[in-house]
This record gives sequence, structure tokens and C-alpha cells, in this order.
Amino acid sequence: MAKRWCGQALEPYPIHGTALKRKGTGIKSSEELCRIYREIFENSPVGIFTATPAGEFLMVNPTLVRMLGCENGRSMTCGDGQSHLVSYCGDVCFDHLREAAEHPGRTVVFEARPLRLDSTAFLARFSLRFVPGSAGEEQEGFMEGMVEDITAQREAEEALSRNLVSVERKVAERTAELRESNAMLRAEVEERRKIERELRRSRHNLRVVLDGSYDAIFVHDISGRIIDVNRKMLEMYGVSRDRALELSIVDDYSAPDAPVHELPQRWDRVVAGEPQFFEWMAKRPHDGTTFQVEVYLRKAEMEGDAAIIANVRDISDRAVTYRRIRTLSRAVEQSPVSVVITDPEGRVEYVNPKFTEVTGYSMAEVIGRTPSMLKSGAHPDEFYRELWATLAAGREWRGEFLNETKDGRRIWESASISPVLGPDGAVLHYVAVKEDITDRKEQEERIRHLALYDPLTGLPNRTLCMDRIAQASARVARYGGRAALLYLDLNKFKPVNDTFGHEAGDEVLREVATRVKSCLREMDTAARIGGDEFVIILQEIESVEEAVNVAERVRASLDKPFLPCGRHCGDLGVSIGMSICPDHGQSVDSLIKKADQAMYRVKGTGKSGVSVWEDLSEE
Repeated sequence: MAKRWCGQALEPYPIHGTALKRKGTGIKSSEELCRIYREIFENSPVGIFTATPAGEFLMVNPTLVRMLGCENGRSMTCGDGQSHLVSYCGDVCFDHLREAAEHPGRTVVFEARPLRLDSTAFLARFSLRFVPGSAGEEQEGFMEGMVEDITAQREAEEALSRNLVSVERKVAERTAELRESNAMLRAEVEERRKIERELRRSRHNLRVVLDGSYDAIFVHDISGRIIDVNRKMLEMYGVSRDRALELSIVDDYSAPDAPVHELPQRWDRVVAGEPQFFEWMAKRPHDGTTFQVEVYLRKAEMEGDAAIIANVRDISDRAVTYRRIRTLSRAVEQSPVSVVITDPEGRVEYVNPKFTEVTGYSMAEVIGRTPSMLKSGAHPDEFYRELWATLAAGREWRGEFLNETKDGRRIWESASISPVLGPDGAVLHYVAVKEDITDRKEQEERIRHLALYDPLTGLPNRTLCMDRIAQASARVARYGGRAALLYLDLNKFKPVNDTFGHEAGDEVLREVATRVKSCLREMDTAARIGGDEFVIILQEIESVEEAVNVAERVRASLDKPFLPCGRHCGDLGVSIGMSICPDHGQSVDSLIKKADQAMYRVKGTGKSGVSVWEDLSEE
């Protein structure tokens, strides 16, 4: 399905469903890509666009936006009444669009009078070329186009032509009058001299116009002989004026691989009154270097004779730019990471196919919305405030998001978000490059869990237990209150393993973990620190009696029979020793040691029970 990005003037413009990458690019960062886009579109001297084969605009540059009198590029590419070439040029475009589509790679040139939004018309020269989709891509191809406003040029040419015709008519009229009457000879001679001065002035003006043209200009007689050139032609081809008039277009000014066999047919069309516009590979006669040009051939009348005028423009840099644009565009489209481009308010203007693949949202679903649509709620508001503060300061932001896809899945993304600044330092766009790191995060979490949790019971292991004890002690030291540490040892666990096997023993340990957790609050911690030994950390207890009550609940729960694998294994019983922080110390080692001592006192009785360390000191 074709993708659309509605851009704005003086900003990177829409990229629509086209393949955007070519090997060997050398582009190393999204910032470089954006700088290239900006320079290309802001400095292009002609209107540039891409369109669907049917003529619907996909990409427009600032020059074309201004040329057509639009407010911005978005209005021309967002599917409303301004988004189609026909909206400006009428039905004449259809035949040319069809011709270009039927001949991929060939440039179709025509002139038309498009209407601006204010209903004023201007004369424009259009060139279209159909670029088919690459093999294996689900794309139908697109039209490349250029638009050049030739109103002023044509008006000047027509004015000059009319002037020359008028002068010649006056000369002819005066000459006839002189032949009719010798009596008026002197007056008519003087009048003729006046007209000749006007003619010289007109020729001088024509020379000024020709030499001031941005294009190289060849003037041919009807047979094809070069009879005049302008200063730009001499500069472009590196020849003197006398030498320029002696040489031949086919033999001296055309590259060896130029299709010179096409020239006779084009020439005949021009002579018949049909202008021709095409690209050509030119050659400099003095050194044989070749370069790419645009040629516009038209018939004109000069001093009463038919002439063929060729406007030639060097487009070598433009051709390189077009190739670079296509290469960079393909690189973005085929990037293995998600690319999102927004306007300064954060509204999405473009996403690449990888974004759709990762999030499940199509381009049509996200255009005009903000990336907050992906929020999972996992990050606090302060996280986003800091992000926008960094971007508002013109700096790049790097970090990780826990986002939510269209189908409700949560994914981790590593993101780099950069502002694209204009010449005045104002933000034109934001570009986000994001990589899906969900698998890596899940793997890290699995590794972390294995490092900190007991794989059998799912309880914190010794490492995490020691850390939790230290945290509880630090909290008591900072905020006051008490915490309790309970050391549990199952009394008759070894016979279970010996009699019923390790599978039954594992089931008993898992059941112990479940029963212990059921006796605790959310803030408390139960951990397995080895074999049949467990530790409980009770946070924020009001008194020793409260901790003893919890211990008794745990003891009563574990005194109940266990049925591993559906078999009765007897009553196990549990010995529980307890130390209180800060009453019995605050260091981890001290609290563990004293709770262990209290536990062994109960163990010595051979029965289930609970003992607090201070009970030992009283004996």
C-alpha cells in the first residue's frame, strides 16, 4: 500500500511509497540525511515534485509551493483538492502522464498554463519521467517532475520577436515609399536611418537579453547551422565565439554516447512548430569532457527569417542531487530501524515501513497524531518533560521507551530524537530513530532474575536477600521504627528427599514458599537462602509482639501436612529464629547471626517453635 507524508514548505517534503535506498551511499546518520534534504529543497531553482502515475502529488519542494501560490506543501499532498497535477493544469496532463507511464525512463516535456490558487495563470514547462518500482517491492512506481516558470522568458522572446517584425515592416513600408517618390527621398532616407538605429538598438537589447540568460543559447538557421550563441554558451562549452559558430552540434557538441540519431526527428517537429524539451549528454570540444544538460528547442522568427533557438542548461549537479535524494530516500524506507519525522508541535508527518512493522500502525493511522499514542503509562510525566526540555534546547535526546503497540503488546525501544533546525535556529522538524530492543531487555531481565532469584521457588536468593536486609536497616536508620529478620529451617525435610525423592522435595519447597508468602504483607520479603533454609524480612513493625505474631502464623501454616505428588509425607515442622533491628544491631551480618542463633535454640528442642534473640540473652 502506498504511504503518504504530508510535508510543509521549506521542510523535508513528502516521501510516498517510493523505495528510498541505493547501495554505496556513504550516508552515516539521520542528521546528514536531513541536512541534505533541507539544502536540496531550499536551494532548488525549479519546482520539483513526485506524483503517483495518476498525477497525485506525493512530494513538492518550496519552489513549486511558491510557484503555485499555495500556503504550504501539506495542502498539496494531503489528499484534498490541491493534491493533483490536474487541479492546476487541467485535463491536458492526462495524456502526458500516460505517455510517461508507458515509456519508463523517458522524459516527457510539455508546456501548460497552470492556475495558481488565486486563479492567475502562468506559462510553465513541465518535464515528467516515470520511475518504476524495483523488482520485489510492492510499489507501482512514481512520477518525477520538474516545473519551470517560463512566463517572463516567453513574454520577452515574444516581445523581441514582435519588435523585430515591427521594425522590418516599417523598413519595408519606408522603402516602398522611397521607390514611389523621389521627391521624398531625403526624408525617407532620414527615416530609414532612424529605423535602422531602432533596429540596432533592438539587436543590442536582444544581445543583452541573450548574454544575460542563465542558459546557454544556440541560434540556428532552418538548416541547422549555428548562426549565433550567447556568452553563457561560450563559458559552458569553453570556446570562442568564432570557433563556436564553426562547429557542429552532432560532431562537436554531443557526447559519444548521445543518441544523435534522434535529432533529425526532433528537428522536424520543431520546424513544424512543436517545441521539444529533452535531456542530452553534451561535450566540450576543447577537452572532450561530457556533462548532462537540458535542451529546449523552439522555432522563432528573427529579422524575417525562421530560426531554431536552443536553450541549454547544465543539470549535472541537479542529476547528482536527484540520485542522492533517491538513494537517501530508499535508505530511510529500507532502514532496519524505525524512523519517525514530526513537525515542531510533535505531530507525525512521516513514518517508515519498519515503524509499521514494529508498532502495527500504518502511516495513514499515525499522520497528524503525536507519538504519545504509543505511551504505555510506564514512564512518569517528569520523564517526558525532561525529554522535551532537551529537544527545545536544540539538543539530541537519547534514551529508552517502554511503548505499547496497536495490538496492546509492550515493547522496549532505544531512541535517538534530534531537532532539525532552520537557518534562524527555529525547529522545523523532529526526527526519531528507534530500535526495538524488547528481546534484549527480556534477556537482560532473565539474566537478572537468575542472578537474584531462586529458580525453584521464585523467591529472592541469598544475594538479593542480603540487599533487602541492608535496605531495611538503612530505612530504620533514616526514618526510625523497627524491622524484623526471621530465620526459618524446616525440621524434617531430609527424610522427604530420602523417602519420596527429590521431585517430592522440590514440590514441598515450592509449597513452603507459597505458604510463607501468604502470611506476609506486600512490603515484606521472603527469601530462600539455601537447601531448606528461608529468611523473612518484616518492614515497619510496631513492636516485637507484631513480629512474633507473624512468625507464629508462618509456623502454623508450615505445621500443616504436605502432600507432595499426592502422597502424605508427615508433619515437617519449622524452627524460626528472630532478630530485631535496631534492638539487636543494624549490620546485615549481626542480624543474620543472631536470628540464626535463635533458630538453633528452637532446633535443639526438636519441635516447631519461634524464638527471639533477646530470649537467649536472658538465660
